[in-house]
Amino acid sequence: MVIILLLTIERFYYLSQGWLDRETSLIVQGLQWGQWWVVPSRAPYGLLWYLANFWYAFDTTSWTLGTILIDAIAMFFVARKSVRIFAFYAFFSWLMFTFAVYDVSILWFIVLSLYYPRTLPLAIIAKFPVFAWNDAVWAWIVHPLGLASNWIYYSMLGIVWITVLGHHLKMRPKRL
Repeated sequence: MVIILLLTIERFYYLSQGWLDRETSLIVQGLQWGQWWVVPSRAPYGLLWYLANFWYAFDTTSWTLGTILIDAIAMFFVARKSVRIFAFYAFFSWLMFTFAVYDVSILWFIVLSLYYPRTLPLAIIAKFPVFAWNDAVWAWIVHPLGLASNWIYYSMLGIVWITVLGHHLKMRPKRL
């Protein structure tokens, strides 16, 4: 609980200082009422990501504040389920909040799978524009894959995803 409180306070301070990366304000603009698929660089994610984020994206501040609060709740639920997964989640959530706050909501889909294991693939569906009807969105996703920073974010999400998958496999009853 102390870690959740400290991370939340740190994020409020971060927000009060205006320390957001360049892309966040553009992505929030893309979230506002259907702009996400018109200009792919604004919110190049899946429909599930859009649905999880657009409803509180009135402006960059409200979206970031909503993300802080929802992530604090998500951390609480992770901590209740597994200390090991919480350690990964808290660390990667902190890094993502610092460098790519728009990816934090992908972690929420992974948290959901801790309670409903069959929802684990939703994290992948939310990250990639699976239901995108605009080819430009896929072109935007494929183009920057060569950037080292993108692989870092994908790796962080992948580590948490694989850790949760391992948790589920470990919890399955052993067969004779």
